[in-house]
Amino acid sequence: GISGTTDTNGQAILNLPEGSYRVRADKFSGQYFSSPNNHCDVPACTVISMTVPIYVEVSVTVTNSSSTPQQGLSVTSLTGTTTVGEGVTTESDGTAIFNLPEGSYRFRTSSNNQEYFSSMEDSCTVPTCTAAGITVPQFADVTVTVTDSANVPQSGLFVQAYNADEFTGIEATTGTDGTALLTLQEGSYRFHTTSHNLEYFSSTEN
Repeated sequence: GISGTTDTNGQAILNLPEGSYRVRADKFSGQYFSSPNNHCDVPACTVISMTVPIYVEVSVTVTNSSSTPQQGLSVTSLTGTTTVGEGVTTESDGTAIFNLPEGSYRFRTSSNNQEYFSSMEDSCTVPTCTAAGITVPQFADVTVTVTDSANVPQSGLFVQAYNADEFTGIEATTGTDGTALLTLQEGSYRFHTTSHNLEYFSSTEN
């Protein structure tokens, strides 16, 4: 329960009763100990020296494919697949600011339930790296209308977005007006539904 704050010389004074101790320094999200075990036997021990890593401010900017900043997205720093610290939300200029100790990192965000990374590997090495970027695709709502040959809307049918012959995993059910609304990232698609055990596509190609 005994603590202190370092001054401009990096020193903190702790008044300790006799006993055996180690000390911990907290810097941003990191915790650093003077030793794995107790090593300072008071009253004989009066000085402890310890080293903490260099921290650097890293700015991560999230934009879409048109270079428009993306506000309100949570960005996470990773080393490999391990999360480092807590997520930071992008500001109006699309940036999220991290204070990171020496090491190598990459960054991740999610948009429309899909994950996007700044790089495939840990390519931002602190302290030399101070900036990174993530590009997310643009999304749009696409309305697909299903009718029969008499132009009567067909409700309750699953409409699926396909890329050529591959199902994208995105689907919606038609309402009473025969329409289904699918949120899709930029790209080319065609659409599929099934009625009376027969398959139908919006076109033969995307």
